[in-house]
Amino acid sequence: MKTVYARYKNSTWPVILYSNGNLTCQGPGYGPWGTEKVHISSNVKNVWAAGTAKGPAILYQSENSMEAMLLFWNTGKEVAGGHVCDGHPMKVRLEPHRYGVVVYVELPNSLVRVEIDGWGHFKVERK
Repeated sequence: MKTVYARYKNSTWPVILYSNGNLTCQGPGYGPWGTEKVHISSNVKNVWAAGTAKGPAILYQSENSMEAMLLFWNTGKEVAGGHVCDGHPMKVRLEPHRYGVVVYVELPNSLVRVEIDGWGHFKVERK
């Protein structure tokens, strides 16, 4: 089991990867979300997360695929997200900002940059 704490100011969202591959995100302990856990995905191998003013940003790896999403801060509903890339990352970096997150995934032959914000924008660039 692996737990990553996505924090922003006084809010903390535990992102929990269980040994059976199930991935959940727990609410911050207040508002409609409370401490309820939201199921994100199954068959997950690894996870990264960061907190933003708009909610927790989550990047996770399945067998050969990476997905990213932003959950709304007090309900746990998905704001935006989608497919990031295929393959296994060499390095991952999440840079949270006030309204979302920028994710960098370094692959053997390329760099993938993903922007997700609280207004539902999801943009993937390959370099």
